[in-house]
Amino acid sequence: MTIARFQSSLAKLVAHGGAIDDNQGALSDLEKQRLADIGGQHGKAIMQTLYFGWRLTKVLSLLPLTTRLLGDEALAASLKGFWKQRMAKSLYFVEECLAFLDFLEGDIKDRPAFFEEVTGFEKARLQLRDRQSKGRPCQPVEVRFRCHPDALLSALMSGTDVSTIVPDDIVLRGELGEDGEERWTLLQSAAEELRA
Repeated sequence: MTIARFQSSLAKLVAHGGAIDDNQGALSDLEKQRLADIGGQHGKAIMQTLYFGWRLTKVLSLLPLTTRLLGDEALAASLKGFWKQRMAKSLYFVEECLAFLDFLEGDIKDRPAFFEEVTGFEKARLQLRDRQSKGRPCQPVEVRFRCHPDALLSALMSGTDVSTIVPDDIVLRGELGEDGEERWTLLQSAAEELRA
């Protein structure tokens, strides 16, 4: 019995709801029979619920602004496509969410207003944390906003319509302090430059 191939096939059985694994040709007859038996058991549905719940928790906890901006239906459709393309590869939440944001860039055709700002901001926050956790130097990150960041982020968190937000051109710079806390600096906006 080749444990790594069997485990990989079992993971795919759970993640894809019984789809035949391309790797099954390399499994023994006994391993194939065991997979078939597992596929027919009621416990598989519980394993799937736990697996997808665990993956959903990652996205909801680390991408609250993106999930609010997309709304339930678009989020569910995007997650379904993402999960079909990419099995969970790590217990690390940041890695999964960065991969989901990359997926969204190519997946969302009809993007909601301020999509680039929201996903760019959450990606920048995750990149800072990812670099820190890997012991790499945390260079500052910058995100361009076509509106005032406070207005957009407040509207999203309160459920207010973002279409009424006044346009602007602002760059937000983020970095981690020595204490590991995020620090965001608002660089001068285009509106402020005109007034100066």
